[in-house]
Amino acid sequence: MDSNTPHCHTHPEHLAIAWCSSCQKPLCHYCFSNNIRGLCICDACKEHNVQSGTPWDDPESPSAFNAFATTLFDILRSPQKFWHTIPSQAKPAPALVFALICILSGSMMHYAWLFILQPDIMSTFQEGLNIQMPDQLFKSFIFIRIIMIAPVHLLVHTFLLHFLLSGVGKQKSNLKLTGRIVGYSCGAYILYFIPPLGGLPIGQLAAFVWVYLSEYGALTHYYPNASSTRLSITALLAIYGSTILTAV
Repeated sequence: MDSNTPHCHTHPEHLAIAWCSSCQKPLCHYCFSNNIRGLCICDACKEHNVQSGTPWDDPESPSAFNAFATTLFDILRSPQKFWHTIPSQAKPAPALVFALICILSGSMMHYAWLFILQPDIMSTFQEGLNIQMPDQLFKSFIFIRIIMIAPVHLLVHTFLLHFLLSGVGKQKSNLKLTGRIVGYSCGAYILYFIPPLGGLPIGQLAAFVWVYLSEYGALTHYYPNASSTRLSITALLAIYGSTILTAV
C-alpha cells in the first residue's frame, strides 16, 4: 500500500475518505458516519465547536426527514420566536443545505402549478426569453435553470444581507451567522407549494412575507442595539434585491 495514502486520524488502520471541515484531520468511513447534515466534522470538533439549535442541526437526529420536517414546522409556525433558541456561533452549512432543499422543491412546484393551471404560459415564457422549443423540452429547461439558479440566489441573498448589515448599528456583521439567518428563513420557500388562485401567486406572496418575518425576527434578536426600522428595511432590501437579481 502506498505510504502516502492518507489514513484516518482516529483509526489509522483505515484509509481516509474525507477531512474534518473544522480541524482538517483525515476521517475514515466510521468517523464520517458522524457528520452533521451538509458538514463533515470529527467527534472532537463536533463536541467543542458545534452548537445544535434545531433538529436539522442535531447530528444525533435518528431521521433526516423528521429533523427537516420539525425544523420547517418550527420556522413556519413562529418565524420570529424561532431564533430565540438558535445559537449564533454554529456552522452555517446545515442551514444553507436546508434552504437549498426548500428553494429547489418550492420553485419547481411553483412552475409545475403554472404549467398545469396556465398551459398557455409556456408560449409567453418562450417569447420573453426569445427561444422556441417543444413544450416538454422547455419544461426541462425551466427545471434545469432552477437547479442552477437556486444556489446562486442563496449566495446573493446571504452576501447582500451581510453587506447591508455592515452599515447597521455598531455591532459587526458575522457572515456565518448571516448564512444561518438566510438559510433557515428561506425554508419559507416551501410555501410555493400553495397553488396560484385566480392568477394571484399566493404561495410566492406568502413565502416573501414569511422570509421577511423570519429575517426581521433574527436581526432584532441578534442585533438588539440596532434600530428596528433600519433592520426591517435591511431585511426587505436583501429579500427584494436577491429576488430581482436572480429571479428564482
